[in-house]
Amino acid sequence: MAKRLGIGLLGGLMALALGMPSAWGQDMDFGTEPSPEEEGGGGGEEGSDMDFGTEPPSEEVGEETGEEETGGGEEDALADIGVSEETTTEEMPDLTGPPPDLPPPEVWAVQRIYALRNRRFELVPRFSFSMNDQFVSHYGFGGLFNWYITDVLALGLEGIWFYGNRESNINYYTSRSFRVTVPVNDYWMGWYLNFTYVPMYGKFAVFNHWIIHWDTFITGGLGVTLTRPLAVIDAEFRSFDEASYWHPNITFNIGIGGRIFLSRWLAIFAELRMYGFPQELENRQVAPLDDQCTSLEACGETAWPYERSNPDTWLDEDGEFAVNVMIQVGLSFFLPPTFEYHLPL
Repeated sequence: MAKRLGIGLLGGLMALALGMPSAWGQDMDFGTEPSPEEEGGGGGEEGSDMDFGTEPPSEEVGEETGEEETGGGEEDALADIGVSEETTTEEMPDLTGPPPDLPPPEVWAVQRIYALRNRRFELVPRFSFSMNDQFVSHYGFGGLFNWYITDVLALGLEGIWFYGNRESNINYYTSRSFRVTVPVNDYWMGWYLNFTYVPMYGKFAVFNHWIIHWDTFITGGLGVTLTRPLAVIDAEFRSFDEASYWHPNITFNIGIGGRIFLSRWLAIFAELRMYGFPQELENRQVAPLDDQCTSLEACGETAWPYERSNPDTWLDEDGEFAVNVMIQVGLSFFLPPTFEYHLPL
């Protein structure tokens, strides 16, 4: 019994010794098929049992499948897609520091109206000068006081004081050289009640840096203008210096203008305004001269109405309808200077 056990143990050791070189040869073969001699030289039946009945160790499995797990695997191939070979972790930007300085924006967005007018007063001191009369120039100082009932509609009071009503050189030299002239009038002052409507409001950019806000308005109303004739037809005898020659003329006016806002309470003001009114003129006809007829008592009631020195003959009974077109520039002050936005509920 012991002898048989010793013989069996010796046979097993010999089979194990003959089978291990065969296994090592398979590991070093890298997938090549064994030759018929190696298949048959595994020690007979005992070598066949070891080749097909046992699983290789885990280390051997890892060595045999290492190429699929690392070099030729699909996961590694997909992971490399989209990754630049030149990009490294050292070239990635540093996002932990302060943000870089960005250039100023090229487009400025303004969500609200820059200067509201609703429930605010507007005070406009301004300078005026006439445009359409080539025979006499009218200059004036004045002001405009508006109360905005809404943001686009205002009720206002306007006043103008005229000064420097100068006869042009054309009329002066022509009348004295060729005895041909036209009558001209002197303006004193005017007062008007106006309505103003603001139909447009907008903004524009200057040098892509500043935003300028502007609006345009239409205005019109009624009032009075005080005028009197100037003696240019027969200045030798005629004179209109007395206060009784100042005559108030019912006047209508209409105009268009605009503002450029410098701040929420200050703006540059400019407008073109036309004033129309009927007015008295100097009479173009000169009555005959009689040295002895200088008064009603000396001439009598028959000759006096036609006498050159009679003031009743100095004015034209028909008069004319005058159109005075003026440019007016000034500054707009909005009061109170601050306001609040009220959003709809």
